[in-house]
Amino acid sequence: MLYQFLRFIILIAIRLFFKSIRLKNIRNVPKKGALILAANHPSTFLDPLVGALFAPRKIHFLANGSIYKIPVVAWLLRRLYTIPIYRQQDSQTASNQNEDSFRACYELLEAKGCLIIFPEGTSEYERKLRKIKTGTARIALGAAAKNNFDLYVKIVCIGINYTNPKKFQSRLMVNFDAPITLEKYKNDYLTDPIKTVQDLTNEIKESLESMIVITETKEIDELVEKIERLYTSTLKEELDLDAPETEQIFTVAQHFADAVHYFEAKAPARVISLQKNINHYFDSLKKYKLSDGLIVQPVLTWGEKIKGFLYTIVGFPIYVFGLIHNFLPYETPALITNFITKDVGYHAAMNIAFGIITFLSFYTFYGVGFYHFIPNGWFLLAYLVAIALAGFFAYRYWYFLMDLIGRWRIANLSENADFQALLSLRKALIDELEVAKKEYLESLNGN
Repeated sequence: MLYQFLRFIILIAIRLFFKSIRLKNIRNVPKKGALILAANHPSTFLDPLVGALFAPRKIHFLANGSIYKIPVVAWLLRRLYTIPIYRQQDSQTASNQNEDSFRACYELLEAKGCLIIFPEGTSEYERKLRKIKTGTARIALGAAAKNNFDLYVKIVCIGINYTNPKKFQSRLMVNFDAPITLEKYKNDYLTDPIKTVQDLTNEIKESLESMIVITETKEIDELVEKIERLYTSTLKEELDLDAPETEQIFTVAQHFADAVHYFEAKAPARVISLQKNINHYFDSLKKYKLSDGLIVQPVLTWGEKIKGFLYTIVGFPIYVFGLIHNFLPYETPALITNFITKDVGYHAAMNIAFGIITFLSFYTFYGVGFYHFIPNGWFLLAYLVAIALAGFFAYRYWYFLMDLIGRWRIANLSENADFQALLSLRKALIDELEVAKKEYLESLNGN
C-alpha cells in the first residue's frame, strides 16, 4: 500500500519535472517471469525512481546496506521492496552479509519477481559508462544454476539518458534493450563459472553502451555539448529523423560524440583547434549575454514586436499571480537540497521529493486561507487549479520575455562590427563542422 501510494505521487512529480519523457522499446520488458533490470547510473536517487515508475512490473531494489543501520530507515526501505547490499569499504563483514543478500535475490527470482540493479555500483552524472561490476551476472547465473537453468531468468538492460537531471523541464529518454537469456550460458557456467560471469558482464556492458550517449573525457563532453548547441538543428534536418523530438536529441548527441572520438584519434590537433574556436565563440556570446539559439533567429519584424509587446502586457498579471503563489514552493527545494548536500548526484531526486512536500504544504496553506474567506468547494477547486496553471504560465512567460528581449537586442546589434564578426565566426564553425561531417560519414561508408 505504501509502495503504490508513493509510486503514484512520485509519478506525478516526475511527469511534471521533465519537459518530455521518451520510453523506447518498453515492450521489451516481460510482464511476468524472473527478471533483472540492469541500468546505467548517472543520477544517484533519480535512476531507481525512473526504473520503478516506468517498468510494467513491481520492482525490488538493491540498496546500500550502510543506510540500514538506522532502524526507522531500515523499516521503511524494507516496505519499499529493497534488499541491502554491502560494499567492502563500508563493512568488514560485507562478504558474509552479502551471502544473505544474494539468497534473498535468488528467492525473489524463484518467485518470478523483478529486481533492478545498477552494475556500475556508483553514481556520477557524466556521459559515460563506468566499469561494470560482476554482481548482476553473478546473481542472474547463480539463481539460474540453483534451479538447473529451468528458472528462465532474463536480463533487460536499460539506458537512462538525461539532458540535465538537475534542471526543471529538462528531457529524459529511457531505452529498454531486448532481453538477454541465460540458457546459452548453461554449459559454459558448469565448466568455468568465473569466465562465464565475466562473459555475461561483458554482454551487459555492450548492451548498456549501445543505449546511452558516451563521451570519454570531461573536455570532450564539454566540446560535444557545445557542438550540440551549435549544430543540432542543422544535423537533425539532414539526418531526416522521424523519431520523437526527445529521442532525436540523444540520437544526434551520440552522432556528435562518435564523430569527435573519431577525429580525436585521427587528427587530435584539429580537435584542439576546433575546441579553441568554439570556446572563443561561446565566450563571445557570454559577453553579449546571448545564446546561440537567439542569434540564428530572424530579426524581429514590426508585427512580431507588436505581438510580443501585447502578449507581455496581457500576460503580466497572470505572471505575477503565478509568481506570487509558486515562487517559494519552487525555489525552496533547491535551497534545502544545496544546504543538505553538495553532491549533485542527489540533487534531482531530492528536489523532486522536497518539491512534493513544499507544493503540497503551500497549496494546502493557500487553500485553507481561501476557504476561510470564501467557503465554497467549487471556488476553492477553481482557485487551486488556477494557481497551478498560472505557475506553469509564469515559468514559460519568463523564458518568452527573455527570448523577446534577446531578439530585440540582436536587432539593435545588427550594425555592430564586433557582432558581425561573431556571426562570421559562427558561419566559419558551421562550415568546418560540415566538412568534418562529410569526412566522418565517408569513413563510415568505407570510402
